[in-house]
Amino acid sequence: MRDSLEIFRNLGIKTNKVIASGGGARSPLWLKIQADIFNQEVYTTKMTEQACMGAAIMAGVGSGYYSSIQEACNQVVRYNSEPVLPDHNNAKIYDYYFEIYKELYERNKDLFRKMTISD
Repeated sequence: MRDSLEIFRNLGIKTNKVIASGGGARSPLWLKIQADIFNQEVYTTKMTEQACMGAAIMAGVGSGYYSSIQEACNQVVRYNSEPVLPDHNNAKIYDYYFEIYKELYERNKDLFRKMTISD
């Protein structure tokens, strides 16, 4: 997940919020781990069925009820008031291991290609 967030950042896409959803968002421990990994506040929504809400938002935009996804989200998505805050000491540890992960990935890229099955 950190790697995905870094890709967005490297593309110049600003991340204002990290929003956790689904089953993992119900776990205080997992939310804390995410906040530490991202070194960023993690928000949760007041809804429990995010996938259904996402489908409804897309239907609203597709039908013209909302003019954009942003407008629809502004109208219907509500966040819990308190985000989960990162522990900056833990974030430093995750940063250290993330750098090792990136190096391991680069060193093994050729092996990953060899593992793919081709016809």
